[in-house]
Parts: sequence; structure tokens; C-alpha cells
Amino acid sequence: MSRRTLFAVEEIPEHLLQYFEPARNKHCTIKPLALTEYLARLIRPPEAYLDEAVILVPFCGTGSEIIGAIKAGWRRWLGIEIDEQYAEIARVRITYWQKQAEADREKRAQLEMELQT
Repeated sequence: MSRRTLFAVEEIPEHLLQYFEPARNKHCTIKPLALTEYLARLIRPPEAYLDEAVILVPFCGTGSEIIGAIKAGWRRWLGIEIDEQYAEIARVRITYWQKQAEADREKRAQLEMELQT
């Protein structure tokens, strides 16, 4: 089975690349993104309130819960992590997924405009 890369490698500092491979992420409570996205969808407010709603992740580790929230459509979040190594990994991962979510929103908006014309 071939491996697919889900991110642009040049955007990620080399010393953090290993943490993008689930088998190599050594955080003690790593969770699948599909699970964190599902859980974030369960508590996501209606679309009208998304700009005001904030999801709090008090022990964000390498950012899986925040990434799940981003993938579930949350626009605002607050993550807290005491370990600087994990916080740095979370920042890089979250930045990537935020860019993906913004690109997806832009594509959706463009498609909606095309459908209206």
C-alpha cells in the first residue's frame, strides 16, 4: 500500500516532520482525527453562531482535538498546553489544517456563486 502525504512537506520545519506520521507521534494520548472531528461535530453550534462560539481545549497536546474542531467547521478555538515541545507541534499542525479549511470554504463559496449565476 502506498502512503499518501496530506500536507506540503516544505511548509513544515524538518525537526517536526516526524510528528505528522501517526506511528511516529509519541504523545501519550494521541487520538485519530476522525474521532476528534466526530466529537467536535456533536457539540458544534448552529451556523449562525459559529463566528461567536469558541471551543476550549485545556490540554491540547499536539493539537488533535483542535484539528478535529477545525475539520468539523469550528472557526474559533483556544488551546492550552504546558509542554513547549507539544505546543510547537500543535501550532504547526493546526496552521496546516486551518489553511486547508480556509481553502475549502473559499472553494465552497465559489461553487455557490457559480450555481447562482
